[in-house]
Amino acid sequence: MCEGKVFALKSVAFRPKIANFVPMKRTFSMLCLCTLLVVVTMGHAVPLTGSGRLDSLFVGAPPTVLPLLTRNMRLDLLDYQAYGQPAVVTNRFEGRSEMTVHSDTLIALRLTPVSTWRLRMLLPVSAAQCDTLLEVTHTVCRPDTESVKRLYNLQWQPL
Repeated sequence: MCEGKVFALKSVAFRPKIANFVPMKRTFSMLCLCTLLVVVTMGHAVPLTGSGRLDSLFVGAPPTVLPLLTRNMRLDLLDYQAYGQPAVVTNRFEGRSEMTVHSDTLIALRLTPVSTWRLRMLLPVSAAQCDTLLEVTHTVCRPDTESVKRLYNLQWQPL
């Protein structure tokens, strides 16, 4: 009979530990889940400096600015370039589009055999100057070369 009481005391003493462990396990699981979500969404956030900022702007360009390449095609170009592979995708016209230049302030593409597209970030010279601007240049090379330049703010609103 004494053994039963000791066992009962052990099980009673043991139960609160299990009860405390379950909320800690849930807390740990939620913490891991939140950390994973933060890491996954960081890839979609716009960094403050560096080529990552221009990359995000390039991917987020509206279809009116770069209609020949979808968002996924742009992501593919950046991925191929990052892994040292030829940055070439099949565009909406079933032709080849290639990223020719990629830097912190410039992305240049050969959209078709006769056209190029450039996205250049124009950084402010001083803090008193206006916000960062985006310059998009679309050039068509036929018998005559014609270029169209447009300026945008960081929300892709034309200036």
